[in-house]
Amino acid sequence: MVAINYWELLLLGSIAGFTIFLGLPLARLQNVSPKRKGFLNAIAIGILVFLIIDVFGHAWNSAGDVAKDAFAGKVPFVTGVTTVAALFGGLAIGLLGLVFYESRYMSGRRNTASLTRRKGFSFQHDPAARTERIVGSSEHRNRSW
Repeated sequence: MVAINYWELLLLGSIAGFTIFLGLPLARLQNVSPKRKGFLNAIAIGILVFLIIDVFGHAWNSAGDVAKDAFAGKVPFVTGVTTVAALFGGLAIGLLGLVFYESRYMSGRRNTASLTRRKGFSFQHDPAARTERIVGSSEHRNRSW
């Protein structure tokens, strides 16, 4: 494994941060075509997937080496268990944090059916809603296909 010195790390972090800083105003533009937004999203997602795979690969190798050393008796067993637990614990915290963030801050409008289910009500017991589902709306009947 090649060690990276502090200045190289600082330079790479600065480049990554600067590109994010340059991309922020683009998110606020209103007249960007959906095709261009899709292209830029694809590039950003590709970069993020690469970074996730790269970082997780290095973490997996490091945790695996420590676990092998612990199994061989070169390091204490607790160190190996702690390292592997930190790897999977960090992954779990990160993924659950994303789920929490999305459910808390990214849901723009709440699902009415899930709200009524939580309160104990359901639209299925509403005769008007049942009739609407069976008969269909007048808008749907009047359409010419």
